[in-house]
Amino acid sequence: MPLRPPATGIKKVTVGSDKGMIISFNGQSSELSQDDSVTYDMNNIADYGGRITISPANGGSLAIKSIKRGYGTPVYNGSLEISSREKGLIIINEVTMNEYLYSVVPSEMPSTYEKEALKAQAVCARTYAYRQIQGNAYGQYGAHVDDSTSYQVYNNITEADSTTTAVKETYGQLLFTAGGELAQTFYYSTSCGVGSDATVWKTQAAEEID
Repeated sequence: MPLRPPATGIKKVTVGSDKGMIISFNGQSSELSQDDSVTYDMNNIADYGGRITISPANGGSLAIKSIKRGYGTPVYNGSLEISSREKGLIIINEVTMNEYLYSVVPSEMPSTYEKEALKAQAVCARTYAYRQIQGNAYGQYGAHVDDSTSYQVYNNITEADSTTTAVKETYGQLLFTAGGELAQTFYYSTSCGVGSDATVWKTQAAEEID
């Protein structure tokens, strides 16, 4: 299930792994050792048919060494698909829903918060993700969301035991409206101690509240 969206406009990407990688393209594959890394740019990606898939070997993970996050070099579960478009390379991280949430929840809420708060955040984040899958905004790329505040921040903070536990203990739990639809679980990560009402959306419903 591709959940992390394309990072677009990138000109070069370097990927490594702690336990080796399997590179697949045009029906072929090759395995690299844990000491190897690969670099692709707009020119050499064409040698692989314009699209490659990198999977971790031996239960490992993948690091994009050419990108920096809040905690340094980002490490990803699942596989990475790299393809070329007119404006640059597109990177898609294909992960399970749980693997996605393991990185979303600590990126959106401090992992030191109380367990029940983290569990509530996990349910909101899961519901939000499923809503985006239904919306299919990035269908042209074969993805569902991006990894920024435009959707949910993904992998800006490293995974933590407390947030991973919260995701596991709420496995499959979603929020629904009274009509049986997936709820719109909007939330914010920074409030300065003061919340707001529905007028922030500037919709007809919000105007009626006034």
